Amino acid sequence: MPDAWETFRIEFKGGLVTNLSPLQQAINAPGSARILRNYEPSIDGGYKRIQGYAKFDSAIMAPYGNPVVHGASQSGTTLIIGAIHTTPAAGDTLTIAGVSSNYTISGVSFDATRNRATLTLTGALASSPANGAIEQP
Repeated sequence: MPDAWETFRIEFKGGLVTNLSPLQQAINAPGSARILRNYEPSIDGGYKRIQGYAKFDSAIMAPYGNPVVHGASQSGTTLIIGAIHTTPAAGDTLTIAGVSSNYTISGVSFDATRNRATLTLTGALASSPANGAIEQP
């Protein structure tokens, strides 16, 4: 019966391998990884932990993404917008490119599968926005 632990050195090399069974990988590719979370290949060989990142663009991201008017000739107090990834909240204000006023949202119907929202505005649109006009919520 063994009475002591033995340790063996393993050189981490071989990268991420996902097309072998664990047994085949242990025999044929020792030191390779099956799952890598927060690790990246090191220029010195093996892997290294990701220490963080720097934002590529220093511009502030809009809270809803980059929403655009979905469909031309909209008028009245209803506006359909697309390319939106978060539900706007009632009480938010928005500005539409090409339309002179700011609007307050009084109701929202959000379609997450199509990334669209139907907004009910407190006031009627001053003019019909163009299809694809950029919104600033």
